[in-house]
Amino acid sequence: MILFSVFLGFGALILSAAFSGSETAFYRIPKLRLRLDVMENDSVAQRMLRLINNPSMFVATVLVGNNVANYMISLATVLFVSYLLPYSRGIFVEVGSTLILTPFLFIYGEMFPKYLSLRAPNRMLRFFSPILVFCYWLFLPATLLLQIINLVLTYFLGTPRQLLQWTLGRQELALVLDEGQETGILFDTQRRLANGVFGVSSQLIKDWVIPQSHFPIITTAMKPEKVLKMARQNHCVEMPVYDHEQCFENNSAETEYGTIPIGYVRIIDLEIAIRNQLDEQSRLLLHLLHTELPIRSTVEISSRHTLLTGMILMQTLHGSFGCVVNEHRQCIGFVRSDQLRDVLLGKISLTHSLTVS
Repeated sequence: MILFSVFLGFGALILSAAFSGSETAFYRIPKLRLRLDVMENDSVAQRMLRLINNPSMFVATVLVGNNVANYMISLATVLFVSYLLPYSRGIFVEVGSTLILTPFLFIYGEMFPKYLSLRAPNRMLRFFSPILVFCYWLFLPATLLLQIINLVLTYFLGTPRQLLQWTLGRQELALVLDEGQETGILFDTQRRLANGVFGVSSQLIKDWVIPQSHFPIITTAMKPEKVLKMARQNHCVEMPVYDHEQCFENNSAETEYGTIPIGYVRIIDLEIAIRNQLDEQSRLLLHLLHTELPIRSTVEISSRHTLLTGMILMQTLHGSFGCVVNEHRQCIGFVRSDQLRDVLLGKISLTHSLTVS
């Protein structure tokens, strides 16, 4: 009996380590690595890739296996204590032995295999693959029941399965980029740019706009000196410019919201205009526009465009200041190329981008 309880305990500990380590390795190992091994006719990689391609069944197998392993360890502990101390008050001895065994189980059955799988996911997943494949078929009735419950909850809660696949795919891509940087293939800036592109490329640009109220109202009738003073007071590097007649044929509330500017001005251009250092072509353009402000053209971007599309459009048109418009061609805010670039590089978040000029 004592040998049976010892073997049962060690076997359960190995199973707990296998399932805990495999769970960490599952999120750590990139599929690209497994696919390359599959191309070399690696049978172990083929079995592991089939499991990982079905993440819900894999996670269900790990969860069921962890619970079975913990139950086996508890049973082995009770049998071992009952054999050594048959005439003791069982409940106190069993509780005490469980408390003594828990740290040992946590270290060697949970924490240590997770650490190893974090450092070497491919090797650990290969090492535990026979246990995983065997338990996959052994626990198939229980995992199928969990799968049915999962599908029912997904149907009522409305959580799309594709969202899980996108999340896992994004994590996998991040791991590939990290490995590329570690091996010297990618620089840190390239890795952060790639992470930023895939992280925010599906988000709409309307979620990143700077509202019109953030900027003072500048019209074509204003002098460069006054506009430069307003820019410094509001800490703005670039500001939209509105047509003077259009502003005063409507009331102020309509002017502040929805009106599309005719362009924008930069502080550096205002300094040049004040010092009267504009070239002949710029002076001719200002004469045609009936203004003294050095106005540049804005890039008009639809609110239905994604952040990445807006960035590409601004780079293609060589613009640094964009006006985001809705389906009724009303201005809902502005974006700057340096702001979008910092977002793609991961330097600023959504909340921070809305609070900076």
